Amino acid sequence: MHDPTAVDTFRLDLPNPWQILPVDPAELDETLARLRELDAWKTLDVARRREAELTLRRFASDARAGGVRLAAFHADLEQPTTADDAAELTLATLVSSVLTSADMGTDLPLTPHVLLAALTMQRSDEPVLTTTRVRGLAPPAIEQLPYGAVVRSRRIRDHLAKDAEPLTTYVDTFYAPVPAAPHRMVLLEFSTPHVDAIELFAEYFGAVASTLRFYRQDEATAL
Repeated sequence: MHDPTAVDTFRLDLPNPWQILPVDPAELDETLARLRELDAWKTLDVARRREAELTLRRFASDARAGGVRLAAFHADLEQPTTADDAAELTLATLVSSVLTSADMGTDLPLTPHVLLAALTMQRSDEPVLTTTRVRGLAPPAIEQLPYGAVVRSRRIRDHLAKDAEPLTTYVDTFYAPVPAAPHRMVLLEFSTPHVDAIELFAEYFGAVASTLRFYRQDEATAL
């Protein structure tokens, strides 16, 4: 049955230099190969290049396992000012998924207050996986985006895989209920290894999340 109020699409505006990140291993290899050909990439310290590749590979692996709708990365290479300087790399990632009440293990509608209660009951220092440790920076909170209310959770995640170097990331997650669809939500999870600039990235991720928009079935596709 046609329902003109039903949401069929969501949009998120990603500014430059965001790029879609393939989660398929072969396509990911091609993307990383193109990065390695950039002149600024070649001036990065070897350790920084390896850290960036490991970050993107782990990110793509997690996205592949989680069945995400969208995976993207921000890689901003700042050219060195002199021949003796190394390039500076700013790196961030984003995954987006559409989840249901069943995915969240509940029959309740996914309102901001239900999501807040569920997230608040979780222990922020409890490991999600045996190779992951998560630490909360602040209690989850309801925030207002232009489209409506969401729940935001800010955490530090330590990746402790035995076969790779440890990696610490800042993770900023937005739980966005879908309008007129009480048992669906969109999850936007941003992350960055630049834990020395958390507040700067929190502001940046919040600005990108604020572009989230939903389209109803009979709504024109307008900007």
